[in-house]
Amino acid sequence: MNEFYSIKGEKYIPSIEFNAQTNILEMSGQSYHEYVEEFFQPILDWIQKYLASHPPKITFNFKMIYFNTASSRCLLEVFELFDEHQKNHDADITINWYYKETDYDMLESGRDYAMDTSLKFELLTC
Repeated sequence: MNEFYSIKGEKYIPSIEFNAQTNILEMSGQSYHEYVEEFFQPILDWIQKYLASHPPKITFNFKMIYFNTASSRCLLEVFELFDEHQKNHDADITINWYYKETDYDMLESGRDYAMDTSLKFELLTC
């Protein structure tokens, strides 16, 4: 497994900065491109390999400003992987969910994911 996974964000594609050495993973920008599942599959694959190393503590900084419905399903898969790992390996996983103070939709999305999992979500304004 690569220690780092990085994608440079573009107009429809989020930036990805995953660092297995520091256990800090970050996703930022927007996600509303046409081939969402194809885009997210390598991300899910990397996360599965990363979690196989049983990291005891993970911080996921989520700094998206927009994602479409197809992306939201893929994000739920990411959070479910973290949730399963946390339950099975007693890991400490924190999702830092950043949103603009006036972006109630993004705040509500963070609350929804928090309710769908047992992960610790920190809802933070930026």
